[in-house]
Amino acid sequence: MMRIFVYPDKRFFLEVFSSFEGVRLTPFSDTSSLLRRLKSEGADVLIVDGEAPHISGIVRFLLEHAPTTALVVVGNEDLEGADLFVPSGVSIGDFSAMLRRFLEVRRFLLSGGILGRSRAIYSVGETALKLARTDISVLVVGESGVGKELIARLVHNRSRRSSGKFVPVNVGAIPESLLESELFGYVKGAFTGAVSERIGLFEQASGGTLFLDEIGDMPGSLQVKLLRVLETGRFYPVGSSEEKEVDVRIIAATNRDLKLQMDMGRFRSDLYFRLAGARIYIPPLRERKEDIPVLVASFIKEAEKKTGKAFLGFTDSAMRLILGYHWPGNVRELRNFVENFVSLAEGAPVTGEDIKGYFAEHSQTGRKLPVRWRENIPSEMAAVLENILEELSYIRRRLDSFVPGGSLNIRESERELIENALRLSGWNKSNAARILGIDRKTLYRKMKKYEIKED
Repeated sequence: MMRIFVYPDKRFFLEVFSSFEGVRLTPFSDTSSLLRRLKSEGADVLIVDGEAPHISGIVRFLLEHAPTTALVVVGNEDLEGADLFVPSGVSIGDFSAMLRRFLEVRRFLLSGGILGRSRAIYSVGETALKLARTDISVLVVGESGVGKELIARLVHNRSRRSSGKFVPVNVGAIPESLLESELFGYVKGAFTGAVSERIGLFEQASGGTLFLDEIGDMPGSLQVKLLRVLETGRFYPVGSSEEKEVDVRIIAATNRDLKLQMDMGRFRSDLYFRLAGARIYIPPLRERKEDIPVLVASFIKEAEKKTGKAFLGFTDSAMRLILGYHWPGNVRELRNFVENFVSLAEGAPVTGEDIKGYFAEHSQTGRKLPVRWRENIPSEMAAVLENILEELSYIRRRLDSFVPGGSLNIRESERELIENALRLSGWNKSNAARILGIDRKTLYRKMKKYEIKED
């Protein structure tokens, strides 16, 4: 049952809800009783007349004391803080349609534990709800810690496959040598140690959804097999000559730029376009800071329940620091931050002085770009630069992995690294040589050796 407060108790508002089901409507005729109830128990939604007396104070009170309550404002578009603005003079029918849509998306997000009052997170919910009603593959894109798996579960739970399994797998966490058998299974005797048949994750998820997290880390050989399953629903278990058929929806997720991966030759373009036709982008927390008070309030309640402690909250100075921080670990980092300070609090509110050490320690860590860079360039450019730095890190890791007697095909790996460095540098030989840690003369010699020519 969704709890909805209405102020003031105008006949118009009451008529809008006359045909609504699944809501508990509470109208208020005076400000004091509304504020008292908001503070003591809160509501899912507060609907207000934007021209009502004391409305600015009510909105400020709501944002401070009931941040999880969504705000719907009718008229007065200059009033800040609304989750949904309804123009004045709207008909009952149009208002009802707008409100039904808003409440449907909000219920949908809340059912998956996704909190926030930003337009950005509402848009995520709108897109996810539309895709939940289809059966197409979905690509969820966003930085680590933004809640990509929560969104994937939400899409599954609202889909026709909700009675089937939701099977998550972190592609990047499984060694390449084991990933194929994990996904597709194997037959007895397929390799040393295969003493019995094993059912793979695709088969386990048949009738449901397979969530492939960090899809950008999938090896090229398996990308081909994944594409075939997406197109035909068929695959061969490792060591088997008999095909199996499955009915699986794929939801993939990544925190990497797959277009850049594609340009680097590390992600198949046909697989990318197959996955990215339906795309959900979850913005980082630093771009939707209006969600932070909502999340903090929720995480405090969770932490109080877990620790058995009554937390007296964060002071205004502390909240200013929390809102001003860039949160490179996104929602996951914020949750851990709140849990830690609730656990450590000793009978007094947490002040800015208490938490400034955390931000001083973390302001230059967990972020790929220096603070001064990110603060002075557009977020889109920062994201591109961070992806380039990630690719440079990948190249360096590959170079460091060359070991005598190792299992890598060094000739092929070295050629790949040189080609990637050249593409990344726009075929600027000097920059490519710096990336690889070699001089230009050595680079030219290796390009000649491997017959590498500009695309």
